[in-house]
Amino acid sequence: MPIPEEVLRFWFEETPAAAWFRPGAEGDRAVRERFAALTDQALAGGLEAWGGSAPEALALVLELDQFPRQIWRDQARAFAGDGQAQALTLRALEAGSRF
Repeated sequence: MPIPEEVLRFWFEETPAAAWFRPGAEGDRAVRERFAALTDQALAGGLEAWGGSAPEALALVLELDQFPRQIWRDQARAFAGDGQAQALTLRALEAGSRF
């Protein structure tokens, strides 16, 4: 199973910043193939332990917010993790974490 560092490496090192928020079949496929199962687990609450540090929380926000948009593009499920991602982000900010 991928760990937070692998999620961050994929997003910040392997994925060009210009492609982060642009639709693209290749990028969507890469996210789906590598992270769909982990994203399902995150949406089900199975990765809550990742919220313990700023890097882990950032990886979890990617799993809850950005990856569903790519895995389920143009489907309602693409937004399933928005509430969880927002709550995690607010908790991290309140705790003084810096992303």
